[in-house]
Amino acid sequence: MSNRQTKQSLKPLSESGSGSASSVLTLGLDLSLCRPGLVVYNGKRAVRKLVLTTSANNNDKLPARITASGNFIGNEEERIEYIAKKVRGIYMKYKPLLVAIEGPAFAFKERGQVTRYELQGVIKNWFYRKEVAFYMPPPTTLKLWLAGNGKASKDEMIAAACKNGCQTEDEDIADAFAAALHAWDQGLGMLEPA
Repeated sequence: MSNRQTKQSLKPLSESGSGSASSVLTLGLDLSLCRPGLVVYNGKRAVRKLVLTTSANNNDKLPARITASGNFIGNEEERIEYIAKKVRGIYMKYKPLLVAIEGPAFAFKERGQVTRYELQGVIKNWFYRKEVAFYMPPPTTLKLWLAGNGKASKDEMIAAACKNGCQTEDEDIADAFAAALHAWDQGLGMLEPA
């Protein structure tokens, strides 16, 4: 059982007669250089889901080529700017009140981790300059919040996302949804007891 499921039942403000929930949105980001996930959440369901890949059948195709090991060949700065531009575009289109960026997993060691931190820094700096409210909950917090287990597997995260309003089979969307949901439940402070 997730922390979310053990909480008191909550309703968006419009259901309790105090405002319009349709205009209240959160944005969850699962940032990486290979498959960043973005989810916009309205308190009931994911209203926009996006994963950027290098797949030929994806309209949001990342620059550079991915190797079998998950590393990419190409200009890191070009890729960081492309991802940051997509994040800025989603933000400007939906204007969420709060953004949750999945924080770094410090125990996870990989060659591209430093570049991932650079990507997070570029995006955090843009939000800071635009005075956008954002925070960075750790991955274990998001897993615990959505799936009830701070070490939840990818499959458990996907199942929990589907159960909570985000139909997906993609682990990056599930992680981004966990961030958007956490922002809604914990960050906004705009929910009232039912």
